[in-house]
Amino acid sequence: IRDQSYLYYLTYIAASAFLQGTLSGLAFQYIWPDWAAINGTAVLMAAALITACAIGFIIRFIGLSLQTTPVDFTWLVMLAASFILVLLCNVFISYSVALKATFVIVMFAVASGFYLGLKYWIKGVKAARYFASAWFVYLLFIAVYLMQSNQLIEPNFFSDNAFTIGSLIELSLLSLAFADKLNEERELRVTAQDDLLNITIRMNEELDSQVQARTEELEAANMRLKELSVTDSLTKLKNRYYFDLAIKREMRRCIRDQWPFSVIMMDIDHFKKLNDTYGHLFGDFCLSRAAELVQGVIKRPSDTVARYGGEEFGILLPNTNLDGAVLLAEKIREQFKEVPFDDGTTSVYLTVSLGVSSARPTPETADSSLAILDMADQCLYKAKQNGRDQVVAKNFV
Repeated sequence: IRDQSYLYYLTYIAASAFLQGTLSGLAFQYIWPDWAAINGTAVLMAAALITACAIGFIIRFIGLSLQTTPVDFTWLVMLAASFILVLLCNVFISYSVALKATFVIVMFAVASGFYLGLKYWIKGVKAARYFASAWFVYLLFIAVYLMQSNQLIEPNFFSDNAFTIGSLIELSLLSLAFADKLNEERELRVTAQDDLLNITIRMNEELDSQVQARTEELEAANMRLKELSVTDSLTKLKNRYYFDLAIKREMRRCIRDQWPFSVIMMDIDHFKKLNDTYGHLFGDFCLSRAAELVQGVIKRPSDTVARYGGEEFGILLPNTNLDGAVLLAEKIREQFKEVPFDDGTTSVYLTVSLGVSSARPTPETADSSLAILDMADQCLYKAKQNGRDQVVAKNFV
């Protein structure tokens, strides 16, 4: 389990067994039968080792280095120092005095364990309840053992074996305390893993949401960019590039649906003279206003109005025969004659010339979009030759 407190606990069990074997004479009988002189020193060493391991176990088990007060920590260090002092003075004092001092210090160490266990049990350390109980039971049995040793109570089986019984009960309760701590830490790890998993899931959801939002923003930007790429910046109509794509697409649709298809080409009359007379800014205003007038007449969503180039406009009319296209062209021409082009400082009337071509496309004429457009352009040229301000139309054969 890689927990240092468990190492202290195992060492504490081994030291307790060593002390019990020394006090009961089993160590002398089976381990050093020829060295009776070391029995006394072995008892002191075992007691010192028990106390050192107990102090280390207490510090690591409860986590005193992280949450205790300096007074508690200093007190435990002083207990450990006291044992070292007794061992060093063993040379100068009698064994009985050293043994009594050792058991007094052991009692204080056990009492400290009980005090700290009770203190941190009250503070909410769950595993400390078994920990406090273990040291309390051990404290009681050591007290009985010391009272018998000092002839304060009559010897009996219970008092004769009080130290051993207390040690066994204490070790059992410490085992429960340690197991309880392991279970608590396991629950904390599981909870931490669940929290980490939930955080990870939430972060992934947030990341997915951000990615989706950025993707939507990118798609919207791409759509906007695409729209700008096919839009004339001055008139806000579709541009020549879009017109060339749209005429082929609408031709295919009319072939599929067996519709007639018409094209109108429109040119503002004497536009160069307009620019030369009133300037390019007024000329740009007239182009923008002309686009609005044409769109006011061409209202179907399926129809396309585009700025073909300069002062020339192209209109695609799917599902429209020649008569219908001529009617629309005449409405546009009349609209221009009736509406003044007024920017607040200059006001003029403009006329337009229009060429119209119409056909009923078939699979055999699928590639004739340019020919239809060329015919509309020829009609426009003829309208200008005939004096402008008129519509010339022709069916494409």
